[in-house]
Formats: sequence, C-alpha cells, structure tokens
Amino acid sequence: MTSEEFKAWRNSLGISQTEAATTLGVSRGSIENYERGQSGEKRTVPIPRTVELACYAILAQIDAVLGPPIGSLLDQWFARVKGELTALIATTNKKPA
Repeated sequence: MTSEEFKAWRNSLGISQTEAATTLGVSRGSIENYERGQSGEKRTVPIPRTVELACYAILAQIDAVLGPPIGSLLDQWFARVKGELTALIATTNKKPA
C-alpha cells in the first residue's frame, strides 16, 4: 500500500487522522508518517503489511454493507496483491539452471 493509497483509504471513510489511528491501533504520528511516506527525520516509512490488511478488512466490511464505490479500492488492491503473489510463485517455482 502506498502513501497515496493509504490517504485515499482514510479519505474514502471520511475519518480524521486521529480516528484512523484509533481504528488501526497506532499513534496519530504513525498515520501522519504513513501518509507522507517518511518520518520527521526524512526516513522512509513503509506502511506495515498488518496495517494494510487491516485497512482492506475494514473496507471489505463496509463494502459488504454499502457496496461500491469503496469496492473499487478493494478491486485495485486485490489486483495488485494477485500480481505480487503470481510473481512470487513464478520465482519460487523456477528450477535452478
């Protein structure tokens, strides 16, 4: 999940950074860093996979009740993850030369 995707997730839910932090069980500073993609020290801050999965689990719950347009974010994420998994499987299935 990129910083832009994370911010789009939060904005699609219409929640503040503080509400996102409470929902995900992280600090507000972490949310700020995720959205900027870096910390105050200009250090790159990747969004942890657990946070990414929690974001999409929340979207999936909302999508089940409300339907699209949130579903389009899920579709994008599933397509990206499917590509990553396909590449990983292809790499691990290669036979040594």
